[in-house]
Amino acid sequence: GKPQLLAPGEAITPTVQYWEIGNESYGPDPAGSCNADEYAKAFPAYVTAMKARDPSIKIVMNGHSAVDWSDTVLRLAGRHADAFQFHIYHTPRFHTTNAHLEGRPHLFTDGTRTPDRIPSLLQEIETLMQKHVGRTLPTIISEFGMGNARNREYMTSVTSPVLVADMWRTLIESPMIHGANKWCLFTGYWFSQIQGPTLQQPDAPYYNRPEHAMHVIYARCRGKTRLAVNNDQSDGVKAVVFQRHDSYGVVLISREAVAWQSVILDLPDLRREKATCLLMTAGHPLLGNENDHTLIRPYEFKFDYDPEQPILVPSNSVLGLIVRR
Repeated sequence: GKPQLLAPGEAITPTVQYWEIGNESYGPDPAGSCNADEYAKAFPAYVTAMKARDPSIKIVMNGHSAVDWSDTVLRLAGRHADAFQFHIYHTPRFHTTNAHLEGRPHLFTDGTRTPDRIPSLLQEIETLMQKHVGRTLPTIISEFGMGNARNREYMTSVTSPVLVADMWRTLIESPMIHGANKWCLFTGYWFSQIQGPTLQQPDAPYYNRPEHAMHVIYARCRGKTRLAVNNDQSDGVKAVVFQRHDSYGVVLISREAVAWQSVILDLPDLRREKATCLLMTAGHPLLGNENDHTLIRPYEFKFDYDPEQPILVPSNSVLGLIVRR
């Protein structure tokens, strides 16, 4: 039917609750980019106009992982924001060739440990919030992932999902993070999860990159309740543990490029019976599935679980366990 126009001040039922003002407003796109002072001065007017239309919505301030920008916008306009947002991309750099790296897989280990920097970044942003706003704003990481390393083989290899899985783990553990979104799902970008037809190649086949397999494992293991984990005990393997109705869902992330790791699950009421394992791995950190689309995918199998026996976690892997309790 004919669309009905709302009268001024007429209430609406919102379909979107959170509204971010801008997206990477600091650039590099020429249209809409600005500096932090310009953004902060414009932000209150957007909030006033939008909430005059619907006071129930939440307005999200456009932050930056570069703390100087966030300091300025929080100081000048943070009190007008309901939530805060910024992006986190980690771009491990190698000043050498892929041929050199092929024979030195241990060099990739430092790259998969970069999520260790995230807690200090979040703490720095929270300190600015407390200083300028007087409270911790709910924070949304609306984009995160492996940054553009300008190396397609590296970015589409098994190293990327291992890095991103550990970024997920770090964000999940932070109480100030209210949402996070891995960018991007489907495009021609090297850091997308699913590939397929484009305008330039309309007949290109669909296939899932290794990151998709990692997300499948997380989705299968997740539950409504997450248990606290002492991840300081191991540098090579990090864990996320979900408690479900009759089982635990455990995600183990091996940040080691060459060495297998041994892990014992110290969880209450584990049963000695069949368990489910979901595994994404590859024998070398540079391996991907750009040429063979079936090479890296989630493998699922059953095994006889013994709570007293260690779990062996392969290098370059994200491993999911569904264990009865």
